[in-house]
Amino acid sequence: MKSSIEQYAIAREAEHWWAIGDAEEALVALERNRSEDIRDNLSRWLLWLPKFSERFGDYHPFTLKARHKLASWFDAAGEVRKALTMYEQLLPDMERVLGKDDRTTLGIRSNIAACLGSVGDPEVALGLDENLLNDRSRVLGPDHPDTLATRNNIAVWTGMCRDSAQALSVSMSLLSDMTRILGPNDISTLGARINVVHEIGKDNPRAALKLAKPLLHDLTRVLGTDHEETLRIRCHIAIFVSKIGAYQKAQKLFRALLSDQTRILGAGHPETLITQSGMSEVLACLGDYRQALNIAQAALDKLTQVLGEKHPETQNIMNNVIEWKSRI
Repeated sequence: MKSSIEQYAIAREAEHWWAIGDAEEALVALERNRSEDIRDNLSRWLLWLPKFSERFGDYHPFTLKARHKLASWFDAAGEVRKALTMYEQLLPDMERVLGKDDRTTLGIRSNIAACLGSVGDPEVALGLDENLLNDRSRVLGPDHPDTLATRNNIAVWTGMCRDSAQALSVSMSLLSDMTRILGPNDISTLGARINVVHEIGKDNPRAALKLAKPLLHDLTRVLGTDHEETLRIRCHIAIFVSKIGAYQKAQKLFRALLSDQTRILGAGHPETLITQSGMSEVLACLGDYRQALNIAQAALDKLTQVLGEKHPETQNIMNNVIEWKSRI
């Protein structure tokens, strides 16, 4: 454990580099000394971006990087629409200053597609990522991690808006390539395994559950219990348990997960709200429509703000609220 003096030095490292005129090292220090709390990182970059803009202007590479970091922390905090606006404003500046084929510029395009898919436009996201795949393959090569990540996103959007069988086939092929190129313990490989489990679970929750349990073990071992991907597979497991009719067990899983997501991601994060929705559905299956309605209504109000009323998750919980009101 670091001493209080060491902790203070780490917290002030970026300010030290900034004071002596080394903005590049200040950026490195800000990234290296990130907090475990998402909102702390967001607050920190909200304070630092104006400093870069004032010293270098809005279009200097240092400022562009700071703008990118701030957008990414809004994204991580679940403020997807805010992040999307920032990414869309940032992209033309990145293309003009760094070039269209710059790796960071290509990354912004990926961020935009991901945000659009998250707020309920998977068809648009799919088209953007298919175009991005061509450019990343050309610039970075077909085996580059960024190119593989784009293939992974394409599989996700395909499963959301087109054919689940096709998405599973794409995901399985990608998983084989990622395991070969990146290794089985790489975060992207583990993410591809989550996608495979998700697609299988649509039609066969028992089979998916058998794959999800060892995957949870691997995610916990490699990424830790509090990582977002670990939380995500726990949500899938709770859903699969519910689908096979083990509602009491599913309720316990959802409650434990909701507590951890609230602590780690925040109460208003989309993933937290989706877990609330899942728990409300389990409560309804157990016959507790009043409590299910209370939880669903609270989640609906926040989901509408975060993802919009046309998002599939918002629509699903909206329909649940209507049905459960009729049962009370």
